[in-house]
Amino acid sequence: MSKKVTLPISSSCPIDRVETTTDNLSDRGGLALFNRYLFQIGILGILGDAFGYLRQSQKGLPIWKMFQQALSFFFDGTNLHFTRFDELKEDKGYAATIEADSDELATSHQMKRF
Repeated sequence: MSKKVTLPISSSCPIDRVETTTDNLSDRGGLALFNRYLFQIGILGILGDAFGYLRQSQKGLPIWKMFQQALSFFFDGTNLHFTRFDELKEDKGYAATIEADSDELATSHQMKRF
């Protein structure tokens, strides 16, 4: 039996409410809300449990983090080339948007193997 994956939700500035505003959400404005939605519905834990057995070692990123970044990548849709993951790994703003540390972001090579 596989062990359950627990997902830590910690951020320096977590989203605690959604309200109306006169500001325009542009660029990555909805990405933070999408990521919070992924955590709240628990899909990342389900995917981590379902596919976690495929890992042969514990090195690298957890499966749920790979799914989080893949789903965010497709939801963003700005640039759908795998080399974009290398650019995003260097972007601290993107890491903060998806509530991850910069060292937790996957490279294009990691995503290809995934």
